[in-house]
Amino acid sequence: MITLRAARFVDCLDVYRWNFAPDVRAQSTTQLAVSLCDHSKWFSRRLRSTDPIWIVQENFHPTGVVRLDRTGDTARISISLAPEARGRNIGRKAIELACRASGYAVIAEVAVTNTASQKCFEACGFTLADRSADRVTYRWSV
Repeated sequence: MITLRAARFVDCLDVYRWNFAPDVRAQSTTQLAVSLCDHSKWFSRRLRSTDPIWIVQENFHPTGVVRLDRTGDTARISISLAPEARGRNIGRKAIELACRASGYAVIAEVAVTNTASQKCFEACGFTLADRSADRVTYRWSV
């Protein structure tokens, strides 16, 4: 069973590990290294934001993080999973839950080389909105 729960500060280290794993950073829009101290400050600010950030759980065990960053009437989605959670449709279920909970049109930006994420967003009902040399942009509508 895959569920989402609101992130808490106790999740900070797990989120740091998931977001800054080398293979995750390689596919990220921003590939810069971030210190745990800087991440903790960002995470604390993020928890006070009105934009949602959830912990993805498999049978109540934390396995990843998904967040929405709102701009106007759309939200940009970001998701990172623990290595053991990848390739098992956990990300797909988490994305579907987050999109349904959002009430917004959702945008996903994926590296051109990240075919697994492209297939995942397409399976969730996202449609191609734009393509550049290094990024594919998808849109999910309410």
